[in-house]
Amino acid sequence: MIKEKRWTYHRFDEDEVNAIADAIQGPPILAEVLHASGFGFKNLDQLDRFIHPKMDEIMSYQGISSPYHLNKSLDRLARAKANNEHILVNGDPDADGISGTTILTTGLRQLGFTVDYAFPIRSREGHGLQIRIIQEAKAKGVSLIITTDCGTKDVEAVAYANENGIDVIITDHHILGKKLPDAVAIINPYTTTDPAMAEFRYLSGSYVSFKWIIALKEFFKETFPKPIFETLAIASCFGIISDRVSLKYPMNRAMVSLGIKYLNSTSLVGMKALKRISLPTRTFLRARDISRTIAPRMNAPGRIGDPLLGIPDSGVVVDLLMAGLTVGPDANVEECLDRYKHVLDQDNLIKNNLNVSDQVQIVDSVNDQRKQITEKIETQIEKYIESVDLSREKVLIVKGKKWNSGVIGIDADRLRDRFVLPAIIITTLEGSDFLKGSVRSIPSINMYQIMENVQQRFQEKYGRNPYQITIDTVLGSRQVNAFGGHAQACGFSMNEADFDEWKAMIQQEMEAIPPQQYEFSYRVLKEVSFFDINLKLLNALDQIAPYGEGFDFPIFSLKGVRLSENPRPFGNRMQQDRTPHVEFKVLHTVKGKSTRTKTHVLSATGFGLWERYQNVVSSTTGYRADLIFTVDYPHKKNKKSRFPELTILDIRPASDAG
Repeated sequence: MIKEKRWTYHRFDEDEVNAIADAIQGPPILAEVLHASGFGFKNLDQLDRFIHPKMDEIMSYQGISSPYHLNKSLDRLARAKANNEHILVNGDPDADGISGTTILTTGLRQLGFTVDYAFPIRSREGHGLQIRIIQEAKAKGVSLIITTDCGTKDVEAVAYANENGIDVIITDHHILGKKLPDAVAIINPYTTTDPAMAEFRYLSGSYVSFKWIIALKEFFKETFPKPIFETLAIASCFGIISDRVSLKYPMNRAMVSLGIKYLNSTSLVGMKALKRISLPTRTFLRARDISRTIAPRMNAPGRIGDPLLGIPDSGVVVDLLMAGLTVGPDANVEECLDRYKHVLDQDNLIKNNLNVSDQVQIVDSVNDQRKQITEKIETQIEKYIESVDLSREKVLIVKGKKWNSGVIGIDADRLRDRFVLPAIIITTLEGSDFLKGSVRSIPSINMYQIMENVQQRFQEKYGRNPYQITIDTVLGSRQVNAFGGHAQACGFSMNEADFDEWKAMIQQEMEAIPPQQYEFSYRVLKEVSFFDINLKLLNALDQIAPYGEGFDFPIFSLKGVRLSENPRPFGNRMQQDRTPHVEFKVLHTVKGKSTRTKTHVLSATGFGLWERYQNVVSSTTGYRADLIFTVDYPHKKNKKSRFPELTILDIRPASDAG
């Protein structure tokens, strides 16, 4: 069932491109990018809203939930403020949930509330509102829990909180289940049926939390100092980019544009430190820098963090993002880190007298630990790949033993990208009868719907939900929801005894999907010449940034180019036996007026393309190839360089047209 990735070139309508160019008063390349993204005569009137983000897009909040739920949430917070109640923020342990936790904690504290926060231990508990967190909250006197980027399907956990005298307000952006939790309010764009508010359904979890905080600010008639608002905006920007919600929507574009603007000019010590450790050679950051480098570092503690193992959890990132704020960690960061003695090696922290930069190093070291674990799992996945007929598979289902469930999503991502097939990676758990799984899909297949279809079939056949786990509580054993996510990425838990039946149902559902739905194409903007690739091109493209999900950075092609004969295969520093990536040079020789020639060079990197690179150069003469790629500014500081660097997406032997 595995498909060859196709290169599909965009077909331009010259009249529409000219009309777009006139409307934006910009260079032709921008009109071409916008045309390829769906703009034309039918929607020229929307270009200004798309290209020039407005603050109104950021500050509007009416569509984050139905008026009923929004008003209920505001009334509950008014009561909490009058009674000086203790609030706990429960965030999902990924970059979107971390960003949302930062937003809620910062905003609520600025509004005068007493607020703590907590995260699930992803490797042991998964996602969502956890019974453990509710029990710990009750012990601390918490009377209100507010979730971010989770909670919509946590029916049982919310019921447990209610039984323990704790109210719950959910802020989330995930699809509603058939049964809603009995929360005080559900701040989720899917609770409103107003078609005028449809764009709100494409917000990230952190952006929903941001807009809810703005609603609270207006409700209480308060203002936010610039450092507070700046933190909220940057965190929301991180969440939007990391959760890959569509930047085709002006509301998301506006928030990302503002967040990046603040990030590049910030004086907040935590934000500056995160920039420095993530991208030390970059003086100006763009959306793709966040998605490639900053977001993975934010995700790392949540993926493998576990207080019982002495590995910091997602809370260490929240403290970093809030560092320097009056409502955040104290200016003396050593005192701030004392709050996390139960998750960090106390002796090591005191010995090294950690400051903000050192705290970032903790996040980075956790990222390295995650990579080590991931590489071990990948080696075992390779054995599975060798045992199946990839030409017949419609979904890759890999089951491992006692893998770290916090990192299997990364490997599911890689498996999907490598074979252009939906991928599900599942692992057994130490001392448990339950399995944890992570699902990733290709754009044309909604795996969340497939999982829900199986859930319904399983319930009809056996009278129970397969995606549940048993939790021991002070009130006895409880069944809690263990499934959630999106069309392209979701997670679940299930009883190991149900695995074979569940797998058969999944495969039956996949068999009903027509083969053409699996076809994958790179959407190439156009073919360019070697000297079209320069800093002028990048500077022009920046005029309609940000790029990201739904408004992708343009893909170009070069045909018949010559490659250097000394490529450098590499992996990350944890990969001792495998080198999946490759760096090489793209060469162009120009004859001068005399007999002398000059060779111009473009640097290129192909992630996961070392094997393909070898196959291409072995089947062609003169190291000639066709390439498709995106362009980026030189990673190293070199003001003399006139050429961007290429990120190669695919490579083929040179065509006859080259």
